Amino acid sequence: MKKSVLQLSSLFLCILLIAASALCITSCTSVPEAEKEPVTFSVTVVFEDGQKETKTLTTEKSTVGDALLEAGIIEGDEGLYGLYVKKVLGVFAEYETTGTYWAFYIDGEYAPTGVEMTAIDPEKTYELRVEKA
Repeated sequence: MKKSVLQLSSLFLCILLIAASALCITSCTSVPEAEKEPVTFSVTVVFEDGQKETKTLTTEKSTVGDALLEAGIIEGDEGLYGLYVKKVLGVFAEYETTGTYWAFYIDGEYAPTGVEMTAIDPEKTYELRVEKA
């Protein structure tokens, strides 16, 4: 009985130490927003008529979506799957009313994540395109 209590106490102590270590490592490695170095990246907007406009941004934000929102380039609503981009550079696209939507591409491929979840990588190319469903 004593051995069982001692083993359980040791297990609990190990779990507690692992959790404390993980918390310490996480808090020591994260950089507050104010201390982040600005990053520069570009996004190309492709309109329904094929016209393109490229915007280059320098930001301290960590995601493409936050940077585009801050710059006033995109507008949208929070939905079940994240930010639903409805306007880009003042051009409206909403599937429910126009049959079009803003698609997000990274390096020419349909993005696996939305703009709000995509970390900025200055080596990548980003595009927002009006598409018909």
